[in-house]
Amino acid sequence: MSEKRARNVPTAIISGSFSGTISTLLLQPLDLLKTRIQIDKYNRSKGLWKTFKDVVKNEKVKALWMGTIPSLYRTVPGVGIYYGCLHLLDGGLRERPSNLKRFASGATARSCAVLCLMPVNVIKIRFESGKYHYRTVPKAFSYIWSTEGIQGLYRGSFTTVLRDAPFSGAYLMFYGRIKEIAKQSLGKEELNSSVVSICGLISGILASVLTHPADVVKTAIQASTEPYHNVTIVKNIFKETGLQGFFKGFVPRALRRTLISAMSWTVYEKIMSIIGIK
Repeated sequence: MSEKRARNVPTAIISGSFSGTISTLLLQPLDLLKTRIQIDKYNRSKGLWKTFKDVVKNEKVKALWMGTIPSLYRTVPGVGIYYGCLHLLDGGLRERPSNLKRFASGATARSCAVLCLMPVNVIKIRFESGKYHYRTVPKAFSYIWSTEGIQGLYRGSFTTVLRDAPFSGAYLMFYGRIKEIAKQSLGKEELNSSVVSICGLISGILASVLTHPADVVKTAIQASTEPYHNVTIVKNIFKETGLQGFFKGFVPRALRRTLISAMSWTVYEKIMSIIGIK
């Protein structure tokens, strides 16, 4: 790793954190709706619109942003760590790297971010579920630590990594390749923000399809305080809802992950371009 690239890592982290803040504030309702759909075991037909109406009717509009604070605790440093790691790894972004390098760079960077912020992820899911009444993130952390120990704070770590690492790896792989195709098709060396966003949207949809079942399992584990085993959770989901149960909440998650990834990359690349860092 060059000394110049090492000096630019803090800038990459700040740029990524800024983009993560904007996208989290705008898209938190989709994350909450996804969580509510996935933890609802009894109303199998309840979809995005019905869940939205129920939340607004029973808990008011502001409830759609429930879990925003822990989301910011997780997303802002998480996105910063992710982009910082990508920058350290050279991001698989320079001079048309192989698809494998792109996948490995994205998966490694995301795994680092996930493991650093796993406790906040657990707290976020519980805030969004509406089943717990933690007042603040620090109090939630303290309560989980005292009642469930370190295992409680790292519930679902395996399935979270199983979801996020392949998502980020696949996203970066698709994103880099789709951008190359767009440049070739348009005959341009640089793409404008609109085209970059479209590349991000397509990449997000493809990566979401591949990783959504792991997201359903992860949410089921983290929203509960009961002892769990990954295989048992998978069996229970299949028994209760069939194969379609592994795609519960796909629409809000795909919308959120696709939009947040597209927005983050667009803002990140714009900031880095303005600063003059590639």
